[in-house]
Amino acid sequence: MAKLDFYGHATFGLTTEDGTRIIIDPFFVENPWTDVEVDAVEADFVFCTHGHFDHFVDAIPLVRASGAKFVGSYELVEYVETQGVTDVHPLHIGGGWDFPFGRAKMVTAVHGGCVYGEGAEAYTTNPG
Repeated sequence: MAKLDFYGHATFGLTTEDGTRIIIDPFFVENPWTDVEVDAVEADFVFCTHGHFDHFVDAIPLVRASGAKFVGSYELVEYVETQGVTDVHPLHIGGGWDFPFGRAKMVTAVHGGCVYGEGAEAYTTNPG
């Protein structure tokens, strides 16, 4: 039986029936809703929906610690490769891929964006 864990905010862990461990939008270290340490998380795949801090900040440390494959948009994959991550799989909006655990598809999701600065907060365009 598959198992779904919620770590707070937008971070989920999925363990498939065959034991594959997937982490989606890893946000552990500064996440006030979990006390799980990123080094304690086991993962075979790390999926990031976009590059906002609270969806991506722990992706590279988690991939390095666990040896997981990083899956994200082409732009995120390009970035993690500049950080030395080599086991990657890019996806594009509308595209999908048949992974060993099943099919994953990247869909459009739109929400507001906000930039925080010293003494100021500004809403920017939707991240797309």
